[in-house]
Amino acid sequence: MALLDELQALLGTPARPKRKREMDPLDQLSGLEELMPQREETQWERAERLAAERTEYAHVIVDEAQDLTPMQWRMVGRRGRHATWTIVGDPAQSSWSDPDEAAAARDEALGSRPRRRFTLTVNYRNPAEIAELAAKVLALAMPGMESPSAVRSTGVVPRFEPVRDGDLAATVRAEARRLLAEVDGTVGVVVAMDRRAEARGWLAELGERVVALGSLEAKGLEYDATVVVSPAEIADESPAGLRVLYVALTRATQQLTVVSGSGTCRTRTGCRTCCGTDRAGRGRILPGRGAGVPARGPSAFRQHGARGITSPGSLLPWYWHRLDPSPRAQPSSLRATTCREASMAGRCHST
Repeated sequence: MALLDELQALLGTPARPKRKREMDPLDQLSGLEELMPQREETQWERAERLAAERTEYAHVIVDEAQDLTPMQWRMVGRRGRHATWTIVGDPAQSSWSDPDEAAAARDEALGSRPRRRFTLTVNYRNPAEIAELAAKVLALAMPGMESPSAVRSTGVVPRFEPVRDGDLAATVRAEARRLLAEVDGTVGVVVAMDRRAEARGWLAELGERVVALGSLEAKGLEYDATVVVSPAEIADESPAGLRVLYVALTRATQQLTVVSGSGTCRTRTGCRTCCGTDRAGRGRILPGRGAGVPARGPSAFRQHGARGITSPGSLLPWYWHRLDPSPRAQPSSLRATTCREASMAGRCHST
């Protein structure tokens, strides 16, 4: 719809083809309209006709505003040139790859009208234990953004479960079954988008209370318990991957389990061993030059640069060790600058 609206704005409304109307013999009869009943337009039909013709609105409401593309902002802006607006959104949950581009299109749509900003600072969905973990991911995804404060605590900390015997399906299935026994409601299993069909097969025998869904499908939903599978795969799906991972981690109202990756590399670079472990056995990333990271890589890495991945106390090694202990499951965007150096040292093998 946004594409068609954009084309019409650029090219103008297409002219209707002129067709010669065939002569109807009934047109030659005089007084026919007096014999034919005239049906009046119903209120519903009139409302539909006016809605189809309407190009301006008095008030525009935009929900989930963080996911509007620049083209969609222009489409909405053309319908609200003289309107008042209500815009609701959470930048931390944006799955659009370039939020700055979308923000510029939003500002253009709003024009110079005065604005009032309200920030919600309370987290009613997640217990404090889950919110604390999610806040650390948010610090990587959007440095400087404050995380909302949870209003309750359950005393149940997130569970980190490594893959058992190399069988990711069995590990996820066992964890989902355990959560089913501990919560009364639903269990959501969040996987990378290209694992959706695979994950549904894993969980088919567990019944309707378990739902397998892709990372982008989880937005706006909540479950009593959530299993987030291979967080590094989710973070590596797109330039917005860390924000998508933040969304996945904040879907649970009671319990959260994070299942580490299977150790199989599924990244865009094809690098299998660009990262290793330190002397304590914790996951780490080989030193690299921050200047070489692609411009659309995770914002946190661009913010911290090489210093962010080599400092012993930095958040990045802690984050990837805790969320995905598998040393091979770290996002390719964080490894992009280290692969060549590791190859020279005989530590990187491309497939």
